[in-house]
Order: sequence, then structure tokens, then C-alpha cells
Amino acid sequence: MSLKSRLLALLVTTLVVIALAISAVGIDGLVTTFLDTVRERSDFTAQQVKTILLQRLDEAADSRQFTTVEQAKIFWLQTLSTDTQIPVLLERTMAPVKVVVQISIARDDGIVLASTIPSEVGKPMIAHPTLNSLENLNPVKRFLEVIRNHGDYEVRVPVGIETKPPTPVFEIQVLVSSVLQRSSLLPHLEGVAGVSALAVISAIFLSLMAASLVLRPLEKISQRIDQIAAGKVTAPVPPGTSTKEFAVVQSKLNLLGEQFRGAQQLIENLQEAILLVDSEGRIILAGEPAQRLLGMGRSELVGQPVGGALPGTTELGALLQRALHLQIPLSDRSVTWVRRGQEPLRLLVNLEMLSASGDRAGEPAGAMVTLRDAEGRRQVQSQLDLSERLAAISRITGGVAHEIKNPLNAIALRLEVLRARVGQELPESNQELDIIAEEVTRLDRVVKTFLDFTRPVQLVLADVDLKALLEEIAHFVEPEAAQSSVAVNFIAEPSAAFIMQGDRDLMKQAFLNVVMNGIEAMNGAGGTLRIKIESLLSSREGRQAVVGISDSGPGIPPDQRDKIFQLYFTTKNKGSGIGLAIAFRVAQLHGGKIEFSSNPRQGTTFIFLLPLSEPKGRE
Repeated sequence: MSLKSRLLALLVTTLVVIALAISAVGIDGLVTTFLDTVRERSDFTAQQVKTILLQRLDEAADSRQFTTVEQAKIFWLQTLSTDTQIPVLLERTMAPVKVVVQISIARDDGIVLASTIPSEVGKPMIAHPTLNSLENLNPVKRFLEVIRNHGDYEVRVPVGIETKPPTPVFEIQVLVSSVLQRSSLLPHLEGVAGVSALAVISAIFLSLMAASLVLRPLEKISQRIDQIAAGKVTAPVPPGTSTKEFAVVQSKLNLLGEQFRGAQQLIENLQEAILLVDSEGRIILAGEPAQRLLGMGRSELVGQPVGGALPGTTELGALLQRALHLQIPLSDRSVTWVRRGQEPLRLLVNLEMLSASGDRAGEPAGAMVTLRDAEGRRQVQSQLDLSERLAAISRITGGVAHEIKNPLNAIALRLEVLRARVGQELPESNQELDIIAEEVTRLDRVVKTFLDFTRPVQLVLADVDLKALLEEIAHFVEPEAAQSSVAVNFIAEPSAAFIMQGDRDLMKQAFLNVVMNGIEAMNGAGGTLRIKIESLLSSREGRQAVVGISDSGPGIPPDQRDKIFQLYFTTKNKGSGIGLAIAFRVAQLHGGKIEFSSNPRQGTTFIFLLPLSEPKGRE
């Protein structure tokens, strides 16, 4: 929802609520006043009936003297039962009060002696809710009762002989009809409803006017920003045509526009093509070199999402979309880009994630993508990097062979002796001995790999169940991880268990090196190590498995990230600096890649990109 829509909705809602609240208060006051008037008239009618009744009894007594209260009571009852004028007087008393439908007089046992409805004489007086109970309801219930209820309400007044305590003889009941109340009240309510509707309409109109006045400067600012984004020169605001605040903002926008155009011209003069991408994945800046290199116009790039300008079906589009989604940097990634009507072009791609500042420091604010036409440079740089690593590893090959191979041979010999001694007595130990023997064989293969590091390695290719391999590694490191209070989580969707052509031992060594680095990176402080087969990608390089190994350690300092795959580089006191170099080489030997992303105090994630073959039984 746009800012204008939100502001308009807020203003309309606020003013409508205020108008409805005022109307509700007015309606409640009207209902309360009406009920007070009805109750007063009902009480007055009951008192009138009481006065008339006492006068008639006094006239009938004609100065008679009663020796007991019981005698007076009997006389009163007989007089009321035989006085034919009482019903007539009750009718006359009720007539002026429109909401009263019945007046009855009953003796103390509840039997009606006189009533405006003759058929009720001799019957028990029926009890009804009192008017006081209606008035004591909360405003909403009271209003609903008046509008919806079809029953009657009563007011009762006792009549008795003045003794101590008073002796009850009669009880007067005045019934008020809710239907008649509603008929009397509705005209007043309709008037209030009309005023309320007018108030709501006025509130909506005032909201529209207020929103238009408030947002008019914002619309002007938006137009100025669009002009700046399009590279147009914005004219200064004439004096007196806007508020002081808007003039200040306009002045700053003009300054920002000049800086923006200067930066844009600088970028366009660079040999590298640069694309700036915001946090929502939209291209906000593309210099002339980028347009020339990609063979696309400015309108096809600026303002478009990366997936729209560079579709995921292209190698460049798929690479950038994946990197932006995973928030991982790219360094000298070579891709093929096909320009319209021209030969395919090899591009060297770099991507750097940008971080926000201020209150949102640390949050992603977008990315900067640089593109270069550097096919030859990529090949030469790749060979130089690999040669440097191979030369460094060759310098330690001899020492590693002597320091590791001899102890391994001794361990293997002692293991066979141990198996001969305890294998028959403790058959359950054979499984553990087999695991030790398998690891010794694998370590021996690693030593031989060191010896052959400067020579082509003969890969033992076979179908590898990637899910089973990673699950095996997760179980293998659990005991050591538990000693460091590290929880190992293995995550793999059923669709991620693909079979891959590769050297199982070398792959296990590479994965294990990264996993152990992750456990050690948490420095015994505990945490979580996650091993995940994340997804499959389709690109010109074929189907790829994405294996992520994440720790929750302190992360890799920015000044050390360029050296992380260099041989002998380590930040650990007892580290050799070999593990990640081996992982890098194994990934290359399998036609894959290894990348990483790291955030301070949030941990590090290493990502293996490994090509997949079609698994058996799949089409």
C-alpha cells in the first residue's frame, strides 16, 4: 500500500471513528433522557393512582373507627372490590401517558382486584422487568433492548395501613410498553442518525482534502527524485511557491542530484561495467559500459528486477539471482553472455554485498556488480592461483609423508594384531575395528595424495550417494562436536539425495576438513553446525548440487577473507593451514567450486557447488 493510501486510510478511519463516537454518545444521551422521562411519568402515574385509591377509601370509611388493623384491612379490600368507579378512574389516569398500557391494583397475596383490563381481575398479577433494571444496563445493551425488545416493563408502588411497621394491603402496578417506547423514540433516533451520516460524509470529504494537502509536497519531491534518477537537471524552486520545509528538502535534492550525476559520469568513464542493485533486487544504476557490454538499453536495465533484465535462463542471470538470494559475494566468476545478433561473450563477474548504516547497520542494502570482458585474464589468473597453491603444497609433501605415513603403517599393523587377539572373544568389537581400519586406509590415501599433489591425480570415479556421504560425516563428527557443546544438524530433502560421479574418499576429506574447521571455529563455546544439501541449479555448466556447511562461530574477519584458501594460512594456534586448501583443490578436481560468506558474530557458511550426473533409475 502506498504512503498516500495509508495516510488517506488513517485520516478517514480517525475522523469516521470520531464522528461515530460522537454520534454514539448523542444516541446514548437521547435514550437515557427518554428513559428518565418515561420512568418519571410512570412513577407520577403510580402515585396518582395511590392518591385516588386512598381518597376513595377515606370517603367510603365515612369517619368509621376500627379497633384492629385487621378490621381496617378487610374493609379496604371489600371497598375496592365493590367500587365500580375505580376502573374508570384508572382509565382516566392512564390516558394522558402514551407509553402506559395497563394499571392494576392487587391485594397483598398478588390477586388483582381492579385493572384497566377487566379480564385480569381475579387473576395473579404477572411480574415484569422493572424500568430501573433497563436503565441500569450498559449503553449498548440498553439501546438494543429498547430497539429489539417487545416485552413490557413495570413500576410498582405499595399501599398499606400506616402502622409500625406499615401493614401492606395493596400493590399498584403500572406497565410500560417497549413497543410504544420505541415508537416514541424512533423519530428522535432518525434525526440523530441523519446528523451522524452527514458527519461521516463530512469526515470522509475532509480526509480527502487533508490527504491531498499533506501529500502534495511529497508528490513534488517524488517528481524531483524521478528527474534526478533520469539524469535531468532540476530547476530551483521559485521563492514563495512552497513552504520553507519543502524548499530546504528541494535544495538538498538538487545537491544530491548533482552528486549523483557526477558519480554516474565517473562510473560511465570506468573500464569496468557496474550495476548497482538495491535491497529489493532492482537495478538502480547501469553505466554506459554496462549497456554496451550487455547489448541492452538503459530502459531495459534501470528500474528492472535482476530476474527481469537478466533472466534466470541465462548463465549470468542465474548466477546473480542465486548470489543475491544467498547473499554471498562473487569473485571473478566467468559466465557466458549472448548479446542480440552478436557472438557469445565471456564475462568476468564480481559481486559485493553492501550493508546499511545507521539504525539498520548490518542489514543488506543491496549489491554492486562489476562486469569485465576478460576471458584471457580469467584463464591466466586461474592457472596462476592453482600453480601457486601447487608449488606451496609441493614444499611440504616430503615432510608430511615421513611424519604421517610411518605412524599410519604402525597403526595398521597394531590394528591387525588387536583384531586377532580380541576379534573372536568380543565379536561386537569388529564393527568398531572396521571403522578404524577404514579411516586409516583413507588417511593413507590422503598422504599419497600429498605426494602426488604436484602431479595429476588419478580420481577413482564412482557413483556417490551425496546424501549418504554427508550423513555419514555428520554421525562421524558428533562425538567430537559433543565435547565442544556443538549440535550437528543434517538437513536434506528427499529430492536432494542425488548420485554424483566422483572420488568418494577425496570428497569425504574435503567435506570433513570444512566440518572440523566449523566445529573448531566455535572455540568450545557451543553452538550449531548445519550440514545441508540446499538445492539444485540449472546452468550452462550442468546440474549442480549446493552443499552448505554453516557454523555459528565469530565469523572470518574481513582482512583475512582473501587469504582463506591460501596454503599454510591459519588463524588457529595448532592449525596447519592445509584443510581449506585441500577442499579447494578437491572441488576443482571434480569440476566444482567452493565459496563462502561470513558475518561478524553470526558465523560462516561454506558452499560447495558440485556437478551432478543423472542418478541411476532417473530420466
